[in-house]
Amino acid sequence: MQKGTLRILLNYYLDSDKFKSEIERAQKEFFDTKDECVLLGIDEKYEPFFKEWLLFDFRLQNGNSLLEDYYYRNPKKLPYYEMQIYKDLQENIYGLLEIGRVDIGEGMEVLMLHTGKKYYVSEHLCTFQVKKGNLIFNRVGKIGDHYEFVGADSFKVDIKIDSETKKHFIDKNAKYTPKEALEFLKPRGKNKEAEFNDFNLEKTLLELDNLFHEINIDKKANADLVLKWLAEINFKCKSASTPIIDILFNLADARPNNKQIDRLFNLIILLANNSPQKVLKGKSPNELSKDVKVGSKGFTFSITKLGGNWMKHADKAIEFLKSRNVLEAFDEYEKTFRLLLKEESTIFYIFNLYANFATCHLAFGNEYFARQLLKIAIELNSNYQFAINLLAKLDSEESIKQLAIPIRFGLEHTRAKELKEFWKKVKFFNDKELCCAYYDISLADHQAEWEHSLAKKYYDFIKQFKINFKMDV
Repeated sequence: MQKGTLRILLNYYLDSDKFKSEIERAQKEFFDTKDECVLLGIDEKYEPFFKEWLLFDFRLQNGNSLLEDYYYRNPKKLPYYEMQIYKDLQENIYGLLEIGRVDIGEGMEVLMLHTGKKYYVSEHLCTFQVKKGNLIFNRVGKIGDHYEFVGADSFKVDIKIDSETKKHFIDKNAKYTPKEALEFLKPRGKNKEAEFNDFNLEKTLLELDNLFHEINIDKKANADLVLKWLAEINFKCKSASTPIIDILFNLADARPNNKQIDRLFNLIILLANNSPQKVLKGKSPNELSKDVKVGSKGFTFSITKLGGNWMKHADKAIEFLKSRNVLEAFDEYEKTFRLLLKEESTIFYIFNLYANFATCHLAFGNEYFARQLLKIAIELNSNYQFAINLLAKLDSEESIKQLAIPIRFGLEHTRAKELKEFWKKVKFFNDKELCCAYYDISLADHQAEWEHSLAKKYYDFIKQFKINFKMDV
């Protein structure tokens, strides 16, 4: 792109009294300034980001961007072949880019994370400043037959992301602008050491408790409990704040709004950065990083879909149960517990999953597993009447006939030599005698299986948190 192409356009709007009110409105919109306030000046380090946003993303009162308005207005009455560049530049995309192959002095491959699309960008100076794996904010536009960076000079973002995390950035409907990039440059007011020294634990815990009350999870957990999680639980995740945020988010029976989610992220990360953690042998991340140059190796950043990928399997399981497809429901509950364990997450109605999974086991005649699952459901929520009633039916032998049907079917079609011999002995037993005999002969195997089951492992994980799941159901 010819030097000065965009400067000519910007100067036209910035220097004209005709657009003064539009530019003032743009400044207030970009810097989130109230209408009654007057913006006295723009910090020079933010100015390139504002100008890029003004040029590409801001909308005039007529609905057009500056690029579109300038192209159609053509104030200098240039021939359209000279104006074509302003039309081409209207097709652009901004976002966080991962650097791929770098050809020094010529260009580089980049991956736009939120679309998953790759570009080869013709570029000179930037190729000397980045290397494969770096992340930068920038805008890609097509100029003639090739792509270029068409935005303001960018900066590297000192985080690293893994391949799984990249998947969660993909959202082709999302729109990013330099306003998002600006968040990485805004002063935090403190360096790492000052942040550690000025951290007010009491204030942070109070703010967190107030937020828990707002999103209606204060009866399930509190800020002091979160502090214990950090100190006593050895999370598998590299960042302890990641599963804690997900767990707290899922404890709300209604989705928190975006502002509440942002506060949850900020408060938990603040608390995690300044609190002793078991995974760090009793030290806080800020203590460990006091002597480490920020960005020297980059931060590791890993996320999962907020809420968790396990949800789709739990939803499928319910649908299969409704249609009496117990085998498919059973498989989906297994996947649900596997992912809950992997993602180190939970849900406010976790007791419901255990009780529903118990009904699957009852359908197969596995009384031992059903009892263990129902006991967990009741332990998690002693008011859960469905589980209480189901366990009472088992104790009162009301379910004997229902249990006997799948046991008989399974024994009639078994290929196991031991069970074939067992079937010969119990073939003519009544329902109660059959169920008792089967329970006894299978008890040792079922006990061993239970100890290694995903539902048991997940229960062992979740009980560490001492969350109060009790509610009237």
